[in-house]
Amino acid sequence: MTYILAFDVTNENLSISLAYQNKNDQELIDIFIHPRKFSPAETILNSLEFFLMKNNLSFEQIDSFLVVNGPASFIRIRIALTIAKGLSFVFSKAKFYTIHIFEIYNALIKQKNFITNDDNQLIILYGYGDIFYTEYLNEQKAMKFQEILKLIENHSIENIFCDGKSTKAFSNLVFQKPINIFDLETNIECLSKLAIHTFLKDSKSKKENLEPFYLITPSFRKMKIF
Repeated sequence: MTYILAFDVTNENLSISLAYQNKNDQELIDIFIHPRKFSPAETILNSLEFFLMKNNLSFEQIDSFLVVNGPASFIRIRIALTIAKGLSFVFSKAKFYTIHIFEIYNALIKQKNFITNDDNQLIILYGYGDIFYTEYLNEQKAMKFQEILKLIENHSIENIFCDGKSTKAFSNLVFQKPINIFDLETNIECLSKLAIHTFLKDSKSKKENLEPFYLITPSFRKMKIF
């Protein structure tokens, strides 16, 4: 039996999930959600220790750590990966993986049985100000609001999958063609829980590294644009 511990600080609430896996079975054991009243830097280590003690486990017993590595603010991603790198230094026998939010959203889209394909599906996550994180044709970019509207107008996009803030930004618009807008955030109780499900079911999501998933560089906030 192997234990997998996932944690996320990129979402509104800090979340931690624990699962086990063996040759014939896999199961989610427990989840923990901490409202973002304090900085995740102040709460993540204490929350991890509390969560493991609650489940009668220690860090040494965790075989794999899974970290949500973006896209999100530079500070949130840096906190997540700093904690993970610190753990990897101390618990060198464990494996450390990252997974980004677009992978989780794509898995959720499949789970909900939406009928889509790459050329008619657009995922939009809110970034900051007038900037959104998007995925279209399996390519992720940071885009401004008006750039996204042009993308929708010029391509055969029929289904837009959003987080809560992006849903508010795009749901009241009038498009020249029928567009379905789905708020996937309503289906996300715990992002780390979905990260584990995605990790266990999709071998492509297993990236053994601790690299950030930035769409905007932290130093200058330069964007990748179409």
